[in-house]
Amino acid sequence: MIRRVRLDTMRPCDNSKWKPALGALALLVVLYSLSIGPACWICMRLDPLKDAHVQRVVGLSYTPVVCGLLHGPQTIKVAADWFIQLGAPAGTTVNRWDWTGIRWTQGEWNITFLGW
Repeated sequence: MIRRVRLDTMRPCDNSKWKPALGALALLVVLYSLSIGPACWICMRLDPLKDAHVQRVVGLSYTPVVCGLLHGPQTIKVAADWFIQLGAPAGTTVNRWDWTGIRWTQGEWNITFLGW
């Protein structure tokens, strides 16, 4: 059976119900991206030997953010370095960004936040 629909009786899609959902999604993406700083600060305070698995899981959960920062403009990398260094413990230096992730030096340890 073929159903015929008159085009003049069709209602346009109501976009007003999608606006709050898209706004909330955009806010979640921004908050997730900004939370890389506190995630790094927590990992910088963990013991590299005892808590290596925790650092690995946290690092891998931020793969999209780190990849976006790695392939983004240099000004974004500089801002992210500053933000991550802002909450770092004394004696910790964010060294560099490369294809393996964010690296920092903490005493005699060189730690990669995201390792492939």
